[in-house]
Amino acid sequence: MKELKLNLGCGTRVLPGFVNIDNSPSVLLGKWPSLKKLLFLLGVLSREHYETAWPRDIVWRDASKRLPYADHSVDKIYSSHALEHLDKKRGEALLGECFRVLKRDGIFRLVVPDLEYHARRYLQRVSNGGPADRAAHRV
Repeated sequence: MKELKLNLGCGTRVLPGFVNIDNSPSVLLGKWPSLKKLLFLLGVLSREHYETAWPRDIVWRDASKRLPYADHSVDKIYSSHALEHLDKKRGEALLGECFRVLKRDGIFRLVVPDLEYHARRYLQRVSNGGPADRAAHRV
């Protein structure tokens, strides 16, 4: 029996052998290139968004909502740098769904930013007289 593996919040990085899931509107636009081009020509999409290629086999879904898999049916779940984009309520919902669908002996790999690293960089910047907010030095 083939393993069921999910890549949640995949962005443009799809993993072979995984069901790659993302909720970006760009996923939908990647499936309709003519609409994407029209939105770019109308100035709705930036050049960066227009030129970013989204693989067509990404499943568009809000992973913080109920996932379409039975309880304890998924072998592996991978999610890299997606959780931090959700508010607390949606993040908790996503984690709840992961544990609902994950098999008892399944593997869940969650990658999030290193808070300690970023806090140290922030404190170093402030102690060296730099702006506390990166955006402040752009003004």
